[in-house]
Amino acid sequence: TFTTTRSGNVVTTTRPNTEGAFSLTVPIDQSVSLAYLEVDPETDERIVQNGTPDIHLLTFVSDPPAVGDLGAFEIPEGQNLEITITDAAGDPIEDATVWVRSYDPETNAWVGLYTTTNTDGQFQFGDNDPGIEMAGPVQIDVEPDEEDDRIPEMAPFETLTVTQPESRTLRLDPVTVSGRVEAADISDTLVVALAEPDVIVSSILVSSEANDYDFTIQRNQVARLGAYQFDGTYTSPNGLTDIYAIETLTPQAATTVDPTPIPDGDVLEIQVEDSTGDPVPEAFVTIQHRRNDTTVPLTRSVDDNGEFRLGEARAGIEMTGEVEITATGAPRTEFSDEVATASLTVDGPETLTLTLGGDDSEDESPTVAEYADEDGVVRAAGLQNAFSDWAAEEIAASVLQSVFSAWQSGEPVDTTATSQLPQRELSPRRLQPETGTTETSHTMRPIEGDSGSPPR
Repeated sequence: TFTTTRSGNVVTTTRPNTEGAFSLTVPIDQSVSLAYLEVDPETDERIVQNGTPDIHLLTFVSDPPAVGDLGAFEIPEGQNLEITITDAAGDPIEDATVWVRSYDPETNAWVGLYTTTNTDGQFQFGDNDPGIEMAGPVQIDVEPDEEDDRIPEMAPFETLTVTQPESRTLRLDPVTVSGRVEAADISDTLVVALAEPDVIVSSILVSSEANDYDFTIQRNQVARLGAYQFDGTYTSPNGLTDIYAIETLTPQAATTVDPTPIPDGDVLEIQVEDSTGDPVPEAFVTIQHRRNDTTVPLTRSVDDNGEFRLGEARAGIEMTGEVEITATGAPRTEFSDEVATASLTVDGPETLTLTLGGDDSEDESPTVAEYADEDGVVRAAGLQNAFSDWAAEEIAASVLQSVFSAWQSGEPVDTTATSQLPQRELSPRRLQPETGTTETSHTMRPIEGDSGSPPR
């Protein structure tokens, strides 16, 4: 079965045909994760120990086009992952909700399955043997339970890459961390606790009336605390810095954090473009605020104009102090392997442009050899092609001059270091059909042999 999820909820499911091909219809204005889910086709019950993952993230689709074909996905071989949950004394915890997620470390997109532990504290589906089959990057965490004080809000959070049978035990041992944030208008401030890698595992909304916070955190677990200006949907432009690092701690006992003043912020505008200056829609931008060796992040995809914005607010984000910004191309686009990073100290309004593809543009420039024939000689047809490419601004004048010189000499040129000519494309556009849905088609084929790598 293939499924798409949005904000952790299943949108639609389908089954592939005998050739592995399938299609899904999803809302056109919503980003979704596409997942492979292993179930018994007759009973719809979970299958385990059959050699393929019980659930596997295929890709994350941001703002899907009207009709999209994402090509073929390969399902790697699954390995059994056994999980046990105990309390601080090492005794098993029954009926604890445990999530197992297949995820992409680059985008933090994920899909997951959860169940409650059995009497031995083990992760188990129904009458199946304990465990779950997984492959590639995996996250394990325990869902907080306000009625069970053995489970901290920030429970042990483990990540691993599954390439062979694994066994993991998470021991729950909570301690309390408390503090307060201060500002002229502290309303709609969200204080969060983050575990690696940049996963918010607990949060509390404070206000001018009650600006104290407290969390129960796993003893000896590294936790990063940060403050976000949050209006319930997006970070709100209220004059305060939108992301602010508070402190990193590893509590061994109950801990009180010193009061943290939240300063005013200045607007930082961010634009993502390619090497020709065209915007790169769907690119992901991660903004990290650094203070006292603590970093807290916020990630959003840019709009069709390549601009970073939060909801319906004006483009930009309110920041202050040391900031690191990283732009990455959306998965399965021509910029999927491109990354651009900038560091700056914000002490006034700033405008930043990040370029994807610029660093590799010189390495990918066409050479004289690409206009030569099979004997390495530039002839009249090659020279004519070079003139056409120069007129279309696909090559520099220096390349055209080199081609002209090679044509004049008639001598063979070096053909051992050619590169593909860049394809000039129109700026991406969004189609907006009246149906408000989009169809996405794929083909899946299984991998033969061992493979623990996630699909790209």
